[in-house]
Amino acid sequence: MKKERKIKNSFNNLIVTGGCGFIGSNFIRHLIKDDNFSGRIINLDKLTYAGNPENLEDIATEFGPRYVFQKVDICDAVKLEKVFSEYDIDAVCHFAAESHVDRSIKDPGSFIQTNIIGTFNQPDFVICDQELLKTLPEDEYLSGLAEMIKSGFIGDAGLIGEIEKNVEPILKRETSLLSKLIARTVKIKASIVSEDEKESGIRMLLNFGHTFGHAIESQSGLKHGFAVAGGMKIAADISVGMGFLKPVDRDRLLSLLNSFNLLTDNKISYDEVKKYILQDKKRSGDSLNFIILEKTGKAVVKKIPAEILLDYYTGQNIV
Repeated sequence: MKKERKIKNSFNNLIVTGGCGFIGSNFIRHLIKDDNFSGRIINLDKLTYAGNPENLEDIATEFGPRYVFQKVDICDAVKLEKVFSEYDIDAVCHFAAESHVDRSIKDPGSFIQTNIIGTFNQPDFVICDQELLKTLPEDEYLSGLAEMIKSGFIGDAGLIGEIEKNVEPILKRETSLLSKLIARTVKIKASIVSEDEKESGIRMLLNFGHTFGHAIESQSGLKHGFAVAGGMKIAADISVGMGFLKPVDRDRLLSLLNSFNLLTDNKISYDEVKKYILQDKKRSGDSLNFIILEKTGKAVVKKIPAEILLDYYTGQNIV
């Protein structure tokens, strides 16, 4: 613990890239309120597909000179040099989301251009090394399984069947089995992304569980996968409540999530959930493009008013 405090206090000026996105803004929010950190955060964000400076308006008001936002493309060497010179930067915290079953799968070029060029060179290939998974802490490993379960429920009932039959081997991290399951998950992701590269339609399905999951993650501090698991439960409840999903399919989802201890008590207040829903990237006016389950292996995008989703969340309409 003493070592951690020493490291934090040594950062007088910290650059955070992509700090207006969901993950980056929450990192800034937690760090600047940490009693062990007294430095200044310079948030650099190009404000592309996921960045929203309103996510940190309250931080800018509360912490004044300790929080600085600049709209900067990190590929712009001239602007970066100016920032480094002006603030005498001690460290850079760089946010990018590569994983076995997420953005690394299909055409990562635009994502890398936005998030990585300027810090790392673009990779020639991406390796999914299942042996590496054995080195992860238990909660990190389980967190990743939530995304695999999500992929099956939105697009491959057969994958769900394989996971159900192999809970114990999966928990033991058997490499050959994981290789097959990851390959199947990658296929789901790649087929969706190749059909909708710009996330204007079917690609939204990959956000199943994330609308409420983001609120849970921000307020509870849970790992991403655990929060998304909670979000999937809520989305499944709403799907049943609105008549799109049979209760037996919802129960199947909850049973599988419980098999990996992914569901926790994470009830978030109405006001907090409303705040995050209104910031959701899938929002369109007063409605959200919400991911509804129709059955195991099939999800659809439905435009639903935010207030209706909130009513279901508070249990007024869920059966």
